[in-house]
Amino acid sequence: MVSPRKLAANRKNSLKSSGPRTVAGKRKSSANALTTGLYARLAVLPALGETAEDRKAFCKAVIRDLDADGPAQRCLADRIAGLFWRLRRVPAAEGAALQRLAARSLPSDPDSVSSEGVDWTRPLPPNAPPAARLALLRALLRVGRADRDRERTMAGLLANPLVPDDEPVDDLAARQVLWRAGEELGLKMFVTPDPWDEVLRGLGVDPRACEWTVGLIRRALGAAASAAGRDPAEFHSQSAARVAEHVVHLGEVIARREAEERELVERMHVDRALAVAAAVVADENLVTVVSKQESHLGRELLRSLDALERLKAARSGGGPNPPHGGFVPPGDGFDEPGLDGRPILPFIVE
Repeated sequence: MVSPRKLAANRKNSLKSSGPRTVAGKRKSSANALTTGLYARLAVLPALGETAEDRKAFCKAVIRDLDADGPAQRCLADRIAGLFWRLRRVPAAEGAALQRLAARSLPSDPDSVSSEGVDWTRPLPPNAPPAARLALLRALLRVGRADRDRERTMAGLLANPLVPDDEPVDDLAARQVLWRAGEELGLKMFVTPDPWDEVLRGLGVDPRACEWTVGLIRRALGAAASAAGRDPAEFHSQSAARVAEHVVHLGEVIARREAEERELVERMHVDRALAVAAAVVADENLVTVVSKQESHLGRELLRSLDALERLKAARSGGGPNPPHGGFVPPGDGFDEPGLDGRPILPFIVE
């Protein structure tokens, strides 16, 4: 329960914000609940960029185009011009509805998720959003495919004795081959200096400024095998086989990640579709509301045009049937409940 002191303070604070006080402010705030503007009581809505001068010029042009003669025809022509003026608001109303829908926070489109700039070495927390998981997964796939392609090339070079010694080799690919060979020899690969640097220095090669070739890899593998009491030729074949096996392993890892990517993309597409549908429902189907209101105003416009044609035909002594088929009789759907539960009147008050 609110204390008397707190209640008095609330009443005092409420006097500081009593809404707009000026005529212009009150006129502007009166459009705060504006949705489509098609049924607005005001003839001119500044919130939609309308001005009294624009409406006057527009209605005058429509009335002149209808060539109304006499008070009755001019009355109908004025009504027709007002209906046309309201129908001009339809594109703006539809655009506002779509903008409100687009402004909602929707799940990311999986087709737009990129792996650029993603640190693939840093794992994500378990509660990471799907878009972040997909970006990391695609980064891992990009790196994995590059590794597989490099090692597949190296496996082919090492297994083929006809490859010349001066065939250049990518630096990272050469280091990967030596890394796996070092594991086979039992070398400590996580120490400084790198054991392969010592092997290269023993061959008279500067490990920091060497240009890797197939011949240099063969010499390094042979020197390390001899130092470990292994047959160089046999160890070279084993190293090539190890690289080939790792290529197969990388392919299996890539296949699993590709399946995970497909599953995640499909789930994100479903989540996004459900979110869009929920957003439309939450927005009270504003696009549908605009369509219904436009349809109703269109029918009213046809009725008014029919009435005007009847009056012109009667004045000129023509036949009783107007081009549009005459007035629409009651019970045609104009007396059905409106959006607020009340009947929609066939005449819109300007």
